[in-house]
Amino acid sequence: MAVTTAYTKNLTLPPAEGAAEATSGGARFAVDSAGTASDLARPAFNSLYDTAGELDVATARNGAVFYSGEANRALATEFAESNLKSTIEMTPGGKWLDEQALYGPQSPLTRTEANFVWARLSQRFAQQASGSVVGFVEGAGSGGIFSTVEWPALLENPNITNVLTGGF
Repeated sequence: MAVTTAYTKNLTLPPAEGAAEATSGGARFAVDSAGTASDLARPAFNSLYDTAGELDVATARNGAVFYSGEANRALATEFAESNLKSTIEMTPGGKWLDEQALYGPQSPLTRTEANFVWARLSQRFAQQASGSVVGFVEGAGSGGIFSTVEWPALLENPNITNVLTGGF
């Protein structure tokens, strides 16, 4: 496996055509160009990371709602429920991953590993969205998943016609 870029405790996912190696809490793992994790020293991470690449995060056209931060999550969820739209956690794959409580005290993952798993699913959510999407991102940090993963994926997604991020 060719490794072209190294990331250390970073939410940035490797480009689809590239490969990356990351360090998380002393554990090393590699992500190949297909997005497959390959270090068996952390099987829980690798299993969840690979699963995130296959979970169903599809939404209807004009149906995806994004957010950044817990306060915005509540607003986004309320908006999505009221308007027949979906946040990532409302998709079958996002619901399943959310139920794994990757940030909880019983999680087999470090916080950084959990971030990588959610970032992978979030990237796919943005890549599969279409039409107009809504984002509750007031106060979004520059290093968060929305800013580093979802926003760039939305900008590159040819099926996105509009991203609404204010006035709600």
